[in-house]
Amino acid sequence: MNIEEGECLGFRSILIDNGRVQLEVLPEIGGRVMSFGFPGQNILFVNPQMRNVRASYEALSPALIQAEREKQGLMLYGGEKIWLAPQDDWGQAPYVDLDHGVYNDHVTQGSDQIEVVLESPICRETGLQITKTITILEEQASVHFSLRLSNHGTSLVHKGIWQVTQLNRPAEVRIAANDANELYYSSYYGNAFVHTEPGGLCNRVNHGERYKVGVHSDKGEVTIQMAGIQFHQHFPVYKELYPHAFMFEVFNSDKHPYFEAEIHSPLMSIEPQSSATFEISWRLT
Repeated sequence: MNIEEGECLGFRSILIDNGRVQLEVLPEIGGRVMSFGFPGQNILFVNPQMRNVRASYEALSPALIQAEREKQGLMLYGGEKIWLAPQDDWGQAPYVDLDHGVYNDHVTQGSDQIEVVLESPICRETGLQITKTITILEEQASVHFSLRLSNHGTSLVHKGIWQVTQLNRPAEVRIAANDANELYYSSYYGNAFVHTEPGGLCNRVNHGERYKVGVHSDKGEVTIQMAGIQFHQHFPVYKELYPHAFMFEVFNSDKHPYFEAEIHSPLMSIEPQSSATFEISWRLT
């Protein structure tokens, strides 16, 4: 088990190697996971055009922050990040403090695991805070995410936790289902190349046409086949309402060579000074 300080895109990074997989996180730009793979590999998309690019909103009021982030647009660094759903609440540019604010980080190494805790600033627009706890076990080709959304405001909020992971294409995305009657999907736009198959649904991501497809199933298991690697994502499925109606979405970019695997929690009602959590696991084979 090895922990090192490093640099990625001009920002400080924390690199973890447990002998089976390597993972790199960037606390300074939203606590993103920017690298994940077997030693010497990275299955995540990294945008080299964003090297040393940081937006500043320090002198702005919450109302001005909203106007400025909408003007600034999406900060497309790549990697994995946590957004809040539904998207209709914030538009085309996510809350800046949560998306690319400077996160506090704390790393703990035990006898057989490493734990990284990444804590966002309290969002000046919403009063919400994200805490991402990543656990890596010794000699396991997997990592676990415990995602907590805390409400530091004075009003009840209704939000979902939304893990967005940008991956290099081409790939095949398979969403598993126990019962075919519980599997359904919808394409928002573009040609998603989706078909059902025994045990679930397959989306081939092998072109540069922009599209998005949402999928719901009774089984929270996604397998992404890419460059000889299988990337598995596991998460709980609930009967409650989902903010985007689906537990999982795929977005394919037409401007950069990546696609997104997007995992959703259900819509959660969080009282002031309370929090809610959602658990996700990644594994490589």
